[in-house]
Amino acid sequence: MNKASFYFRELASFEPSFEAVDEWRGSFRVGGQRAQLAFEPGGWLVASAAIIGSPEHLLRRQAEILAPAKIASGLTLRAEAPVERKVAESFAVVRAALEHGLAVITEKGGTTATGNDQGREVEALLAGHLAAGYGEWSRRESGFLLQVETGRFAQKVVIEVDRGHVFFRADLARLRDPAPVSLAALVHFLLALNARLRFARGILAPDKVALEVVIAANDLKPWLIDKAVGALAAGAGMARRECAALFDAEVAQAYGQFHEERR
Repeated sequence: MNKASFYFRELASFEPSFEAVDEWRGSFRVGGQRAQLAFEPGGWLVASAAIIGSPEHLLRRQAEILAPAKIASGLTLRAEAPVERKVAESFAVVRAALEHGLAVITEKGGTTATGNDQGREVEALLAGHLAAGYGEWSRRESGFLLQVETGRFAQKVVIEVDRGHVFFRADLARLRDPAPVSLAALVHFLLALNARLRFARGILAPDKVALEVVIAANDLKPWLIDKAVGALAAGAGMARRECAALFDAEVAQAYGQFHEERR
């Protein structure tokens, strides 16, 4: 029996709505609908649920989802968690993230922060771990700033503790009144990026395009700090220059036409 089959048998023992499709995929009920569940390369448990709405509007609402969930291509809400020794713990994370995200998107509640604001204790954990494993970092009034290598350039990562969560963010580009064709291309690009990138999510803020990882403060562990920083470095390495190029209206138009022809 492979590991995925073992995990699925374990899931079926505590999630009554779970149904296996094959040895790697299954589904379960959440928020009144069926969500898809899959074990993916690298040891990730990924859950996704269909959503409806304007892609741009959904991406802008994403910031209100205080959980590891994101809006992705195909108009799905995705939640991802690394699988630890007990799949029940990882499943609880993705299920809760989907429930919270669906509540935010449908405006049926869910905007209240989850997790305990541990404040100084979390900041002490972050400071100790950064001092032990990261060369270029500093304290800021609102958290921490560090520089990481992406393989293509050095990327600044800001870490802040707020509303019972730890936010890891990396800016990709400033958003200054982009042309409609560029905004449409950026929305498409971020949705596709969210489907490809693990743990981090692309965000469309009023003034910038960025990457973000959100972790409940009471769930923070040293290895999750490394996962978050690594996800932002990988995402920035693959997306920052491509994202900036889409502010050129001609490039954005060609990008849109290319993807329209591939449908």
